Amino acid sequence: NLDTFEKHHQTSSGICLLWTPGPTPGSCVLYAPQPRNVLFCGRLLIPLNSKSLGIVRHRRTFHWTRQQKSLEKLLKWIPPNSNPALASAITLGALPSEWLMPWESLKI
Repeated sequence: NLDTFEKHHQTSSGICLLWTPGPTPGSCVLYAPQPRNVLFCGRLLIPLNSKSLGIVRHRRTFHWTRQQKSLEKLLKWIPPNSNPALASAITLGALPSEWLMPWESLKI
């Protein structure tokens, strides 16, 4: 079945989705709570260096204001004290086991 959503959605397996336009019109982030506790942030958050993720404005940014609002929405949406590992769709060429970054690596 195809489920559509406008703001956020939770699957029957507990995966949470949040619509986050900005980097691209149809962007969303995916949060897998325990036991994984991982936030896959697609292209909303990109590696700033090998130890942190953040938002970056560049010539291909779909809509900068929406991207900033999406980050604000994400910070309010993620459960308090969950501290998920962060996974970005854009990597710095790291090995797969090194793709996850701690929540504290988020740069605003």
